[in-house]
Amino acid sequence: MKSFKRLSFTAIFLLLSHSAFAENDPRTYTEIGYTLINYKELGYTATPTAIRGIIGYEISPNLAVEAMLGIGAADSNLTIQGVNVVFSVGTMAGVYLKPKISLSEDFEIFGRFGYAKSGAQASVVGYSFTSSGNDLSYGGGAKFRLTKNTDAVVDFMSFYDKNSATATGVTFGLGFKF
Repeated sequence: MKSFKRLSFTAIFLLLSHSAFAENDPRTYTEIGYTLINYKELGYTATPTAIRGIIGYEISPNLAVEAMLGIGAADSNLTIQGVNVVFSVGTMAGVYLKPKISLSEDFEIFGRFGYAKSGAQASVVGYSFTSSGNDLSYGGGAKFRLTKNTDAVVDFMSFYDKNSATATGVTFGLGFKF
């Protein structure tokens, strides 16, 4: 738990201090996006959403490192044996290597490979249950340049896949270089 708190505070610090980094090094970038999550366990599916932020640093033209932090945005309601269950995302945090390749001056595809910790909450008839787990995390996506310093970004990620539970997500977002 301590390592997750450290990772979360580090990600928050990096996101908040992006402008200071960017003034000194143009290889730093941020992304903010809206994530549609698909959580499956024991034959049931919940579809909450999250807001996800990323700060990255380009090591080379084809490789970057990233820190990710996400928080729940909207809950998902589902019925299990006639009982209403409200499922929500708590926090997500991760670190990634991002190999990438430019297919043109304005279009790039990439992969992400790393480690993430995710938390969730389920509420049933006044009772709440929280759970968290960590796992290898991976995915891929594409980035399209809109302006010199702004990109449209879409990606698909697997955040968690253990013990018959999976959490994946599609994120639509914007990327910024300053």
